[in-house]
Amino acid sequence: DGTSSSLLNGAQLASYDTLKRSLNWNEGPALHFFCGFASGVIAQTAVMPVDTIKSQMMLGSGWKDVFATLRRNGPFYLYRGLAPACAGQGLIMVLQMPLIEEFRRLLGIKAI
Repeated sequence: DGTSSSLLNGAQLASYDTLKRSLNWNEGPALHFFCGFASGVIAQTAVMPVDTIKSQMMLGSGWKDVFATLRRNGPFYLYRGLAPACAGQGLIMVLQMPLIEEFRRLLGIKAI
């Protein structure tokens, strides 16, 4: 789905670069590891409600059923399965962002 993918990618990149600038750590693996993992968790947390609603809609439920489920289970229903999803997304970003940083370095592009 384009909506959740766009939201996920935007949140990943924005939070990664914001964290890098905010932490004032020396450029290096520790910074890339921490910011990568944290950006994965932040992005997954942002996209989780969209994915949960999308999954329920794909089961044939309409908006009426989604709202009824929310009334019955509360807003935390939208974050069902967040911990394993964050672990997976964090791991992906821990691998992806250091690789991107290395490509930046090899191409002579200044790190943000």
